[in-house]
Amino acid sequence: MSISTRSVATFAGLVMAGVMSTVLADPPGRVGRISYATGDVAFQNTHNGESDAAQVNWPVTTQNVISTGPNGRAEVRIGSTAIRLDDDTEIEFSRLDDDQIRIRLLAGRMALRVKSRDTVPELEIRTPHGRVYFEEVGRYRFDTRGERDATGITVHQGIAKLDTGEVGFTLLADGTIIGPDGHPVPLTLTPEGVIKNGDKTITLDDAGLLVGGNPEA
Repeated sequence: MSISTRSVATFAGLVMAGVMSTVLADPPGRVGRISYATGDVAFQNTHNGESDAAQVNWPVTTQNVISTGPNGRAEVRIGSTAIRLDDDTEIEFSRLDDDQIRIRLLAGRMALRVKSRDTVPELEIRTPHGRVYFEEVGRYRFDTRGERDATGITVHQGIAKLDTGEVGFTLLADGTIIGPDGHPVPLTLTPEGVIKNGDKTITLDDAGLLVGGNPEA
């Protein structure tokens, strides 16, 4: 075999080795699983558009969508983190891998329990009105229902940070809302899903603000 022939063969071998290493690369070590499903619960893989009735212990990963019907309830576990879906709720796992957990709440109500401190900086919830990050383990609830076009966030335990693209808030479990300057602001969440500042009512919706606080501590 000539030198040029050996070079071509060596190059081809290296290319094949690179291709095989890519094909055989380990998938993300972190995946979720459906730990509970009752009633009308659907599982969709947006990679191929296929949808089917969700089954307990099915794996959940990036670009999977879980939705519940009028009588449906479901829970997804990712390690010690639990995501619970109420009826008429839809969420998408837009990213779920070893580095990040990014969940989109498309509609309905969702409860979140975070038990591992290692998970806290990797977790992000995207609502129709802003992104939510976390500073502590805890229990949180998200609600896009109601007469107003708004997203409600309840902090039962822990600390959540809200980024609407226009303004940021920090929500504490006692209902305190910290403004962008780091100081508490005189805002209170009402049952109607609005925040009142004295006589002025602020609707937190697509205008760039977000419902926040703890109406039922």
